[in-house]
Amino acid sequence: MLFEENNSEGMAYGLQIGNYDYWYNDLSGGKYTRVNAGLGVVPTNSLVYLGFNDEKSIFTENAVRQALSTLIDRTEIVSQGFQGHATPSALPFNPAWGAMKNVTVTTKMEADVDGAKAILEQAGYTSINHYGYRCSTTQSLTCNLTVCKDNEFKVAAARQIKDQLAKLNFNVRIIELSYDDYVKTINAGEYEMYLGEIMLPANMKITPFFSSSGAPNCELRLVDENGLEFTVCYDEYLTVLSGELQLADFCRLFEYEMPFVPVCYRNGVEIYSRDITSDVKGTCYDNFYNIDSWKVKNKNGGK
Repeated sequence: MLFEENNSEGMAYGLQIGNYDYWYNDLSGGKYTRVNAGLGVVPTNSLVYLGFNDEKSIFTENAVRQALSTLIDRTEIVSQGFQGHATPSALPFNPAWGAMKNVTVTTKMEADVDGAKAILEQAGYTSINHYGYRCSTTQSLTCNLTVCKDNEFKVAAARQIKDQLAKLNFNVRIIELSYDDYVKTINAGEYEMYLGEIMLPANMKITPFFSSSGAPNCELRLVDENGLEFTVCYDEYLTVLSGELQLADFCRLFEYEMPFVPVCYRNGVEIYSRDITSDVKGTCYDNFYNIDSWKVKNKNGGK
């Protein structure tokens, strides 16, 4: 028997006692139950990221966004917050995507405290105020981070991000909301920074990030030196889609501008009976990709 299920601890027990042979868990519920069975990692196109409110003044500064991305430790967030069930990424495109083969990522997956400090100091954030926050002559680095409290992975990741940013006196207050309240808050734009997730299509099109309506609702609209409003990185992304700009060039620009901060690509797991003796290979779009070649032992130990 085969099952696709995301949020049931009973599924793990049922598989171990032989009620069924295969269970795909995309781990979207933010919890993993260990099972004594065969286990396979299924990479997904579910991008976990930090979104910014463009009405929060500190995030209108490129240096603040860039320093934040430089300071967070994606490797640590993946290994601890997501219990290893993710792949770190500083770019909005899945590292496993074929088009990324020749793209060089300059952002370190580990925290670069010295690099982040240099970026902030060059932007004028050279002092620590009486609250203990890093500040410039006009504003301090402090904000709220909104996260869905129903997802254990994301709550753990948010707490890690808070601790990581504190290394440079960037103060973060975590706001934990139920799923329904979280969705309402993000859709209404009533946040400063939030930890979100979006499932991107197989062609890795990131157009939704540059839309002011619907998910993921983190379009960053600023005003240039001529007083004209623009969406950070959007025009450049359109030139990628039209073939006028190479993906690698866009990625370099993205790392500098950071209109939103990619954190990682979450993985799912396929858990199957040890009676299945052949390779089990699923994808996030087809969990039973090679089911026609599965081999299962019979009760007498044969195949």
